[in-house]
Order: sequence, then C-alpha cells, then structure tokens
Amino acid sequence: MNSSLLITNHLLGQSKLTYKDFTPIATLATEWSVVIVSKDSEIKSAKALMEKLKETPQAYKIGVSPRLGNDDQISFVLASKQAGVQPEKLDFFVYENSGQVVDALLKKQIDVATMTLSEAKKYYDLNQVQLLVISSEKRLKELPEIPTWTEEGIDVVFKHWRGIMGPPNMSKKEIEFWDMTFAKMVKTKEWKQILQTYMWEDFYMNSRDTSRFLDEENKKYEKLLEIY
Repeated sequence: MNSSLLITNHLLGQSKLTYKDFTPIATLATEWSVVIVSKDSEIKSAKALMEKLKETPQAYKIGVSPRLGNDDQISFVLASKQAGVQPEKLDFFVYENSGQVVDALLKKQIDVATMTLSEAKKYYDLNQVQLLVISSEKRLKELPEIPTWTEEGIDVVFKHWRGIMGPPNMSKKEIEFWDMTFAKMVKTKEWKQILQTYMWEDFYMNSRDTSRFLDEENKKYEKLLEIY
C-alpha cells in the first residue's frame, strides 16, 4: 500500500527511496483530512483556532501521525498559511498512529490533532472528540454538521490518496495481470461497500495512469514542501 508519504518521505530527507524505486500498480481511493479537539476543548471552531494561532503560533500543541510531511499535516499547514499563520512556528508533536494521537488529546498532552476522517470517525462516534473542520469541497452528506475549510473562510481543499505498488522491474505480463485484477475489484459490491463504510471516494487508476499521477504529485509536493 502507498500514499503521499512515499513521495514526501524522500523530499523531506527521511527516506532514500522514491516512488520510482517501485512499480506503480493502481491508485484506488481518496479520503479527507479533519481537525479534531477533545469534547471539552475551549476551541470551538477552525476559524477561532486559526485566529489564535495567527496571534500566537505556539498557543496550541498539534498532534499528527505517523510523521511530519504526511497529507494530514500538510493540509493543516496549508490552511494555516492561508489564514496568515506562520506555519514554521507551529508546535507539532508526532505519534506512531492515530490511536496514540487521540490518547494524547484526551489526556490533555496536546490540544489539537489532524488525521484522516476514517481514523477520527470512530472517536467521534464514541463522543470523545469534536470534528472542527474537513478538507472536502463541500459538507459530506454523512456528516452534514461538519464545516469545510472554505466555510471557515480558508480556501483549502485537500485529498489524501491511497494506492498499490509492487517491486521494481515487474514484467509487462505481471503488470497486465494486476491491471485486470484491480479493474475487476473496483467494480464489485464489496469494494463499493468499503468506500461507503469509510467515506472514501473512488479514485481508481491503472498502472499507466498511476505512473503519470505520481509524476504530477511529486511536482506538486515539491512545491508544497517549500513552506518548510
């Protein structure tokens, strides 16, 4: 499995491997990032959060996983930059997984966290956290109460994608096999149910299109990471 970390880990000097060291097989789905706070947090909106961070960039401790440079953190940094915050002064704390991030949030070790919607949803359903904002173009029909960044006065829409890759130097025949397999898979009822369950959006591309997509994404992230 891969995501944008395949690209950003290299651009940030955290890995010598690049996306070109693998064989692209498929891109499957996208999902949205959200910003969360504990249920009893004093922070009541993303707009209020950004206004405070603009005034005092280190006013709040921000949790992220599994490392800096992932889409959740980048979408937050982009939103903060749009809001006039100095992103290089933000106080990020890195955890191994979203469970540890939420645990730290509930224990008041951090004040805010950013993660994918599918990671945050279970804690939201348990009434442990508030979802302040989502990085989608418009409100989701499944969560109509959660505003978008645009509604909060910040012009940011950000998708987090996931896909499949294989080892280097796969043969044409092997790639054709996986193209055929995933093309069938994304049409199944089971896959469509998975998309619905996790509120993912279909984003299927075969090996050839994924290769072009990764080239485009690499250029995009090179530009985005200039903020560091």
